[in-house]
Amino acid sequence: MLVGALVGNVLLPYCSTEILTAVFAVYLVAVAIYEGFVKGHVTAKVPLLGAVKVAVASAIGCVAALTGTAGGTVATLVLQMFGVRIETAIATSSATGLVTGTIGTIGAILAGWHAQGLPSYRLGYVDLIIFVAMLPAVMIAAPIGVRTGQLLSEAWLRRAFTVMLFIIAADLIAKLAHW
Repeated sequence: MLVGALVGNVLLPYCSTEILTAVFAVYLVAVAIYEGFVKGHVTAKVPLLGAVKVAVASAIGCVAALTGTAGGTVATLVLQMFGVRIETAIATSSATGLVTGTIGTIGAILAGWHAQGLPSYRLGYVDLIIFVAMLPAVMIAAPIGVRTGQLLSEAWLRRAFTVMLFIIAADLIAKLAHW
C-alpha cells in the first residue's frame, strides 16, 4: 500500500478534482451495491498471493492517495471478495489507513509547499485547523467504532456499511452538481 500511496501522490497534481470526485462517487455506489445486494454471490476462489497481492495492495494505496481517503473502503471490499470476514476486513482496513493516511498527508504537505495564495494556517495543502480539530475526534471515535462493530452481527455491519457508502456517494454527487 505504501508504494501505491506514493504513486498516487505523484499522480495527484495531474488529476482533475471533478473527475476524481465523480470516479470516487461511482466507485462508492458500486461498492454499496456489491456490499448490500451482491455480496455472498461473488467471491474469488483463489486467495491473494505473491505479486498479485502486492499489485492489489499498491492499487488500493494509489486509489487512497488519489481520493484523499485512507483506502479503507477499497481494502474492505477487496478483502471480503477474497473471503475475509467483514469484521476482520474492517479491522485490517483501519490499520492500513495509518500507512496511506500518513503518506497522503506528507504528500499533500510537500505538493502544496510552494503553492501561492494559501492561508497562513496551512502546511502545504493541509489545513492545520481542520487537522487539529479532527485528530481528537478520530482518536475517540475509532475505538468506539471498533467496539460497536464487535457488538453487531455481520448482517448489521454490512447494512450499516452499505448505508454509509450511499450517503457519502450522494454527498459527493450533490457537490459535483454545484461545481
